[in-house]
Amino acid sequence: AGTGALKDAVDVLITDPTDAKLAAARKAWVNARPAYLVTEAFRFYDGPIEDVEGRINAWPMNEAAIDYVEGDAKAGIINASADPLTIDMIVKANQASDEADVTTGWHAIEFLLWGQDLSAEGPGNRPVSDFVAGTPANDRRRTYLGLVAEQLDRDISGLRDEWMDDAGYAARFKALEPREAIGRMMNGIAILAGFEFMSERLAVALDSGDQEDEHSCFSDTTHQDFVYDLAGIKAVWTGDGAAKERKGIDELVRVLDKPTADKVD
Repeated sequence: AGTGALKDAVDVLITDPTDAKLAAARKAWVNARPAYLVTEAFRFYDGPIEDVEGRINAWPMNEAAIDYVEGDAKAGIINASADPLTIDMIVKANQASDEADVTTGWHAIEFLLWGQDLSAEGPGNRPVSDFVAGTPANDRRRTYLGLVAEQLDRDISGLRDEWMDDAGYAARFKALEPREAIGRMMNGIAILAGFEFMSERLAVALDSGDQEDEHSCFSDTTHQDFVYDLAGIKAVWTGDGAAKERKGIDELVRVLDKPTADKVD
């Protein structure tokens, strides 16, 4: 629902660019993120996200692979090529020669909506004039933003379908041996908490002090990346989340090995 609303807001912006519609598209991006972030706890164990994660949430990104940056007004697919833009071409370029050359997903859209974050006091400040039709770069930027917003919604919708109870990955997961299923769940939250969250996203930015190392640097919303990733980890461990209370792994572990359950808590 969130990525659908984002796609709609982007379409409205492209149709008639105004400051208010740019602000609405940015708000739709911010509002859509939490529901995705809590599902990052479902990564790292051979689930359906592994096939498309690089297209959805790859980071960190070299903005110059997409569009102009400070010191290079002709950078990126938008400015450096006259080839017709298609989603296939954009997807094919994603991390093709360097893992930082991200061209699709959440952070590509974020960069296109906010622009580079060059201020210590706030997020990026891309002007709405960048989306007004009539120049080659603007026309390509409009097309590019619409294509990647549509692709993100398509990818997220595909993941949702995989998790439906009667088909796809959910059915395969529930058919696994209990040790394998629980092992995957624990592996997912352990790697997210330890490597991805603590090291890649938190420690690197703290150590460097560089805004570019923030996970959602263009919008200055990295704090919600941390908050909702942790909420997703907690939901897998305790079963609590999405306004529901379910049986958690913690209850099972507490029966078998209470000190370990207390340590994980």
